[in-house]
Amino acid sequence: MPHIGYRMMKGELQAMGHRVRWEQVSASMHRVDSAGIFERFTGLGAVARRIYSVKGPQSLVHVDTNHKLIRYGIVIFAGIDGYSRKIMYLGASNNNKASTALGFFMSSVEKFGFRLRVRGDQGVENVGIAHCMFTVRGCGRASYISGKSVHNQR
Repeated sequence: MPHIGYRMMKGELQAMGHRVRWEQVSASMHRVDSAGIFERFTGLGAVARRIYSVKGPQSLVHVDTNHKLIRYGIVIFAGIDGYSRKIMYLGASNNNKASTALGFFMSSVEKFGFRLRVRGDQGVENVGIAHCMFTVRGCGRASYISGKSVHNQR
C-alpha cells in the first residue's frame, strides 16, 4: 500500500481485524518505508526542523510577549534561556510598553546576570531591552538579535 500515512495504515489494519497501537504502526512504517515517510513529509509542505545549538547556559536568551489575553487587559512577558530552556522571567502586565518589558528583563538580570546575547522580535516593546544590551555588550557583536517571532523559540 504505497503512499499512505500512519492513519490510513492503522485504518487498513483495523479493517482487516488487527488491533495495533500507534507506536507499532509508526515503528513498522519507519522500518519498512522510511524513504516514503520522508517523501510524504516533505511533499506536504512540512518544514524539517533546523538544528538548534547554543554554546552554553546564559549565552542566549529568547524574549517575547504574548497578546492572546489582551482583551482582558493582560500581556504576558517571558524570557527563556536558549540552552537549558530555563525560564529566566515570566510576568504579566496591563500594558505593552518597552519600559515594562525592560523592567521584567532587568529583574532577571539582577537574579542571573547579563546574557551574552538576546534574541527577540522587532516589536516596539523590545526596544528598551535592545538598547540595554547594546549599551552593556556593545553594538558590533550581535548583542541583540531581532527576527521573526516564530524563531524566538526552540
